[in-house]
Amino acid sequence: MKTKLITQAYDLWQFLKFAVKNVWRNRRRAAITMSSIAVGTITLVLLQSYVNTMEMGLQADAIQKQYGHFQIAAKGYFSAEENSAEFVMSREVVQKITAKAMELDSVDFVNTRIHLNGIIGTQKKSTVFMGIAGIPSAEGLMAPTLVKGNLLSDKESGGIMIGKAMAKKLGIDIGDHLIAFVSGANGSQEAIAVNVRGIYEALMPEQEKVIIYMPISSAWDLMLEKTSHRILIFLNKPEKLAQTIQTMQKFINENNLNLEIRDWKTLAVFIKQVIGMFRGMIIVVSIIVFLVIIFNIHNTMHMSIHERFREIGAMRAMGSSRGEIIREFLAEGFIIGLFGALAGIFISLILMPWINAMHLSLPPGPGQTKPTPIMFTQSSVVLINALLVNLVTAFLASILPARKGAKIRIIDALRYV
Repeated sequence: MKTKLITQAYDLWQFLKFAVKNVWRNRRRAAITMSSIAVGTITLVLLQSYVNTMEMGLQADAIQKQYGHFQIAAKGYFSAEENSAEFVMSREVVQKITAKAMELDSVDFVNTRIHLNGIIGTQKKSTVFMGIAGIPSAEGLMAPTLVKGNLLSDKESGGIMIGKAMAKKLGIDIGDHLIAFVSGANGSQEAIAVNVRGIYEALMPEQEKVIIYMPISSAWDLMLEKTSHRILIFLNKPEKLAQTIQTMQKFINENNLNLEIRDWKTLAVFIKQVIGMFRGMIIVVSIIVFLVIIFNIHNTMHMSIHERFREIGAMRAMGSSRGEIIREFLAEGFIIGLFGALAGIFISLILMPWINAMHLSLPPGPGQTKPTPIMFTQSSVVLINALLVNLVTAFLASILPARKGAKIRIIDALRYV
């Protein structure tokens, strides 16, 4: 048995060695084909690495800055069009859910938020606002980029954070006092004095113009009731997301609480659309690269068969079967694809850190103020996928020429001039 395996291994080595020699005989044409495969591989690897970097960044931002790993709210809240007072949770329910969540070793911290709309301003200027009120310590971990002042504090209930665009519009700065007006729970108009504790910068200027962040205690003073719209739960073990949600859902059912749970993937609709768009781009580019590789390898193999017409006839006359001829040309196509893909991967590994070190960026997107950095994340999965795609494509592209070469009749080949 051992001798048989050694013999088979030796035969395979000789077979591949012969295929490599045939590729080397037409090295100029093979090099051109390998170059096109390498360029296609570089394109696929860089694009996939860039999309992966963006996807990880968007996911991290969605979880840390917006949604948490999952949220709990009153039934109907997530499907409602507005932050209605109809879908609020009492303080007792929130405390019960928070206490249960913090018992779990997978939970890092919990934030409670309520949303409110109203008017804020000074004696001279005012503007509408959308308020996000939460626990100051948790909001500090979720806060957007602070450009001036400080984050929310448990010790200063009247301190708020406003956007850079709103501060410019109202002509205010850190420490200035404002009056915020909202409609209370009973329909009455309520007001509270606040002061600017921090000024933040957002990705989109429209967010800076309307959104303010405040301690939940200030929102309760305005709304005249201690309720919440959402409970945001953050995990220190993201891999336990499904298990944690299942545990919390069981707790909700056992206590007959009229609540529902949504994970961040369900809530982050816009991010899913952006990721879907980029993945669509990868598919389109992959198809183009796939077609280019097929065309080049098919052309190279076709020319090789044409030049080796008499050689094929001689091999057939000496006893080589059509299957052996087919395997020979498939091996040559496979080798061209392998070396081209490996060259592309090697160059990609050199280019990625070099481009990252240049700190390049794209212009700001529609409605954005900050440029988008061009960063690449090296991933073994991306490299292996690129290698496999090229190998499969090279193999498929070699099938038709190989079959054509195997069908050559011996007599026609031997008298071919």
